Amino acid sequence: MIVINATNVNDAYYKCMIQFRRHMYSNEVIELSTRGERRVKLAVPVSTLYKYPRERVLFDETRDANPFFHFMEALWILAGRNDVTWLSQWLAKISEFTDDGETFYGAYGARIFKDRQLYKVMERLRLDRASSRAVVAIYEPADVNYSGKDLPCNCTIFLGIDHDRLNITVANRSNDMIWGAYGANVVQFSTLQEYIAFNVDAKMGWYCQMSNNAHIYPDHEVTKRVLGDIQQPEDLYDPYCATPALRPYDMFTECQDPARWDLDLQYFMDGSFDKLVYPYFKNVAVPMAEAHSFYRNDFLKPALELCDDIVAEDWRIACKVWLQRRINRRKVA
Repeated sequence: MIVINATNVNDAYYKCMIQFRRHMYSNEVIELSTRGERRVKLAVPVSTLYKYPRERVLFDETRDANPFFHFMEALWILAGRNDVTWLSQWLAKISEFTDDGETFYGAYGARIFKDRQLYKVMERLRLDRASSRAVVAIYEPADVNYSGKDLPCNCTIFLGIDHDRLNITVANRSNDMIWGAYGANVVQFSTLQEYIAFNVDAKMGWYCQMSNNAHIYPDHEVTKRVLGDIQQPEDLYDPYCATPALRPYDMFTECQDPARWDLDLQYFMDGSFDKLVYPYFKNVAVPMAEAHSFYRNDFLKPALELCDDIVAEDWRIACKVWLQRRINRRKVA
């Protein structure tokens, strides 16, 4: 097993891409074909351990991750939803990864909250902080016979509290390390971790993802650029380390009520912004939603200006840079 000890997602992403470059150069990889695409996987699983999982925003210019989609998808998961309509606001082509264009078969949120599973697990941790039985199942027995597009990649979440810190380990059956592990997954599960930590009155601990089948798609243009660009330690762009004052914005504060926070989440999902109470939604989620709305309507410069209202500095930087790239491309065209 390859173990990647990382401070945050930017560090993990860089170290894993170095592993792929090294193993591909020495021909220590396995080549496969998935749905007509060439796939290269490492010969052994990869375990990524994040020391600071709240530093979840990937800034790499070559990867050009969509911060709006990553942020909103994490909230969509916390809302326990499986619909395509809401999520497609942030990434139109997301429907291509569903069977019917209407719902996601393997939606993490719908499965995590199914039959109140997560609430029961959190109650277990509240009653027994030393419990090693706090497990959330995503993969289900019926999935063995499923042959559609949306089989869950992340299968199981293990939770535990040590020294008043909530640690989580996520077991993944098959992981695209560029778009999955260090793109969507780290935002999804570190956000879920922060949500659970608040609900069980614990601090954030480490987050580990075990990727059993760690792979990339080498013929994608982005993949080619990523592997070509990352060569030296100084190539790592990480504002979290470069700017000591940059710290993730708290999803919660001590005085907040978890039930009211959940209600705010529903109000935000429904577009009832005037009913919002808590800062995370009013000062982070809403400005991001409004900026993206301008972007969708092809008003790039106003969208860029609206990003200044995002109080979460890491998300603000990522959104502004992402939009600026698109403005620059338009100028070139």
